[in-house]
Amino acid sequence: MHVTKNKIAKFGQVFLYSLSYPGFAKRSLGQLYNSIAIAEGKIPSCPINELVLRSPDIELRRFDPPVPGNATGFEISCLCALARNLQPAVILEIGTFNGNTTLQLAANTPPTTRIYTLDLPWDACAPNVEGVGDIAFISSEKRKTLRFAGTEQESKIKRLYGNSLSVDFSNLIEGRKADFIFVDAGHSYECIKNDSEKSFSVLNRGGLIVWHDYGASWPSVYKYLNELSKTKKLSNIAGTELVVYMDA
Repeated sequence: MHVTKNKIAKFGQVFLYSLSYPGFAKRSLGQLYNSIAIAEGKIPSCPINELVLRSPDIELRRFDPPVPGNATGFEISCLCALARNLQPAVILEIGTFNGNTTLQLAANTPPTTRIYTLDLPWDACAPNVEGVGDIAFISSEKRKTLRFAGTEQESKIKRLYGNSLSVDFSNLIEGRKADFIFVDAGHSYECIKNDSEKSFSVLNRGGLIVWHDYGASWPSVYKYLNELSKTKKLSNIAGTELVVYMDA
């Protein structure tokens, strides 16, 4: 209840400001609804420093301002800190979009790390499932301008095309086990359930899975992860829409 009261107070401030700045209102109210949903969800929040053994230095490459479809700057920093701490041999990313997260993970892992990143083909149509909000990202021209293209990190990255609903994740990573998996693809209940179950099937011992978009903006992701928290120990990184599972 204390959290809810604080959120209501902030809502009043945002509403007054938004009367003069409608663009600000759209962004801020969305963030507010997400923060309320996260606070009222089943997954406990914790600061990033509780998930890493130390506070590693991180590097950000070609870090232009995030565009719709990207993780926020703070979320990227948290992902990089997790990767620096884990030092994964194999990373599997479900949902490449413009490759910004891919590039940052490549810049913050050992030279020998292999990153497999899966996205729909350029000419793909939106899946015939709930979650029509994905259509804008599937058809976005930004998918054709990959941030890691032409960088020194590109050699660590294997670009894959396909629909996560129909591909075998073990084949994607050439029969290996993944130490770090980032799930940020389709937002329908069918997609997030599929991507999560397949991710668990290829997760290495001591590895981790991170999901993006836990909040009110993507209700099916929010619903599924809350359900998953009944059987898996999940944590929301405070101040983000990231949810983390760490294999013990």
